[in-house]
Amino acid sequence: APRSQILEALNKDSHNLHAEMLLREVGLRRRNVGSVEAGIEEMRDFLEETGLSPWEFYLSDASGLSRKNLVSPAGTVRLLRAMNDSEHRQVWLNSLPVGGEDGTLDWRFSRSLAKGRVRAKTGTLSHVTALAGYATALDGRELTFAVFVNNFGVSTSYVRNLLDEMIVEAVSGP
Repeated sequence: APRSQILEALNKDSHNLHAEMLLREVGLRRRNVGSVEAGIEEMRDFLEETGLSPWEFYLSDASGLSRKNLVSPAGTVRLLRAMNDSEHRQVWLNSLPVGGEDGTLDWRFSRSLAKGRVRAKTGTLSHVTALAGYATALDGRELTFAVFVNNFGVSTSYVRNLLDEMIVEAVSGP
């Protein structure tokens, strides 16, 4: 399948197996070794090229399921801005779920002013909830955001609703 379709499956529907296989494919194509280690080395190089400092991230897998993975929200925003400014911008944006419309955000934001105005990737582990991407405010401003919440002692749905309320508030404007 074309990479654009692979990215859509990976981002819109959060297919973790696709992410792990793509990591190995990147390692094979760029370093002639189809391994996790080669793929992670390539990802590290890419992140540093986009402006992230090595202390802003630690990578253990491609799917984000390992608790060893670490990335700062500021580093994530820098990566999102670099992708938005890249020659692959449209393919990247098309791969992200749209709030209230499709993928992992199909029901989120569906009854709010943010419907259709948010393109973002979700991330969830037990006691970890994340949302990072782009939003278009009602006044036309383009926003880039990354919100990570971990070690919480309340329900995941409660935290997810708070995250969504934050994004709706940002879209609504001052």
